[in-house]
Amino acid sequence: MKSVCTRLPLIVLFFLVTEFCFAQWNTSTIDSSGDTGRRNDVSISTTGIPHVVYIKNDDQLNYAEWTGESWSASVLYSAINNDYTYHRYVDCCAIAGWTSRITVVAFTVDYQKIWSSGSDGDDTLYLIVKSDEASTLYTLDQTVHNAGRSLSESDIDVVVIGDTAHVVAIFNKLNHYQFNLSTRSLISKSAVGEVGVPSSDISLISDSTGSLHLAYYESEDGDLKYAHFQGGSWSVVYVDTVGDVGKYNDIVIKDGVPHIFYYDATNGKLKHAVLR
Repeated sequence: MKSVCTRLPLIVLFFLVTEFCFAQWNTSTIDSSGDTGRRNDVSISTTGIPHVVYIKNDDQLNYAEWTGESWSASVLYSAINNDYTYHRYVDCCAIAGWTSRITVVAFTVDYQKIWSSGSDGDDTLYLIVKSDEASTLYTLDQTVHNAGRSLSESDIDVVVIGDTAHVVAIFNKLNHYQFNLSTRSLISKSAVGEVGVPSSDISLISDSTGSLHLAYYESEDGDLKYAHFQGGSWSVVYVDTVGDVGKYNDIVIKDGVPHIFYYDATNGKLKHAVLR
């Protein structure tokens, strides 16, 4: 006869396997009105509450927060359009937490004229600081619309370190914006990498020391690059240059070491790079 001590590990294993095998995914709809949910991004607050930003109907930026029982959705930004001369599209968005009740949202708005005789407008990079009481909109940058750039070439990411929001955005070129959340002012704007080289597909993360790590795709040559921000400046290196590589990347930090996962378009494969 087996003792209780002998059977205990088997009993624990049974319950662990049973829970895993019979657990089910539960799905719920956050927002069901209109064409909703493209280019979404999520952040978890210090109290464990998920916050989501997403694009609705091309010209609206929405925000949703989990209340503990359901999702509460609201409009953060709605573009003003003229159906005859121009249209403004909310291009891409990203969200990060600052305090337990204050979140930071960065996004771009793309201007497209409808009639060829119409005048060019400005594409705009915005930052929203959202609290329970109010949402305040700030303009980080503006540039005349580039008619040759498609919406799919835009990307943005944001992280908060201390009182500074770090926004990396493909805004005609790859730029890094530092915004002081306490004074609500732009500290600096600087280019990442070689100026004039087209880029897309960016992924930004910070480590425990406050350094920034960025993975991005250099679309001109089809290469994956890695940039490290420390001591006030960026250092950029090539990660993979064999074939068309680097799209759909994501970067994580494990034990202080960056790992990048990305797509190899030449061979149709998922790849992993680690800095050793």
